Amino acid sequence: MKAVLLIGIVAGGLIFAYSMIMLAVVGNITSLSADEIDRLELLGYGRYLVLFVAVFLAIGSTLRHAALPVGRALLLRRGVLCAAAAALFVGATEFVYIRFLNPQFFEQYETIYLGHLQQRGASPEELASASRQLEALSWMRSPMMMGLFYAAETLVVGAASALLISALIKQHARS
Repeated sequence: MKAVLLIGIVAGGLIFAYSMIMLAVVGNITSLSADEIDRLELLGYGRYLVLFVAVFLAIGSTLRHAALPVGRALLLRRGVLCAAAAALFVGATEFVYIRFLNPQFFEQYETIYLGHLQQRGASPEELASASRQLEALSWMRSPMMMGLFYAAETLVVGAASALLISALIKQHARS
């Protein structure tokens, strides 16, 4: 179990480092176009690739070090434990970014997003609708809520990965 936690912590550290490097390279988001922000969001999904690999390694470690035959439930639990360790780092990353590095993030993002829609020819009704949708997400404007949201999202993605990987491994073991 220590190896599983270590893998999760290393994955979380890699995700944190990856995020900080992206922030250092990009700088202030107000200088970016909407298309550049879209590309940056795509790069942000790289953290889920790191998470998937970490869960795979954690489940593999469990299989390698098990003295007895291992059931799917144990593999799933170990994968979720790894994802939970990584999720703490993801939540902390988001919290630190919003709280300390860019407290105006939401206002900046809203301005860029609505400006992008306007450039693409959105009608006043579409702009008003988009503005209402952003307002509906106002609960995320708190650094704590942003950190909790992304930690929970990472945990869910990690749990889904663990479920898939453990099922595939057990299925492969039967054949």
